[in-house]
Amino acid sequence: MASALRTMCAVLLVLLSLQPLRGHGQSGPPPISKEEIEPLVAPIALYPDALVAQILMDSTYPLKVVSETRWVKANLNLKGEALGAALQQQPWDPSIKALAALPQVLNMMNENLDMTQRPSEAPIIA
Repeated sequence: MASALRTMCAVLLVLLSLQPLRGHGQSGPPPISKEEIEPLVAPIALYPDALVAQILMDSTYPLKVVSETRWVKANLNLKGEALGAALQQQPWDPSIKALAALPQVLNMMNENLDMTQRPSEAPIIA
């Protein structure tokens, strides 16, 4: 478990280090310290790598996560091909649509929007 968490922290560090640096006069969320990283990634640390990548990608679309969660809850009767066809009608990014098949993950992201959104917005400080 500790190994998976360290891997996730490393992945998050790499992804967030690719963000452009903000100038002194620019506003935005405060930087993420090393101490804050572990609680941010702990809920997803043991997920398969492909799902973690999907979650990190989707963290850049928090409002779409909310919209899709509501849509999925309203369309619980859709399964398989019917779900896929209905999703094609939605304007969301394909990465967001992919989470419709995992409503538990989508719901976790929706219920914890601060955790969902924070890694995609804030730079990491060393």
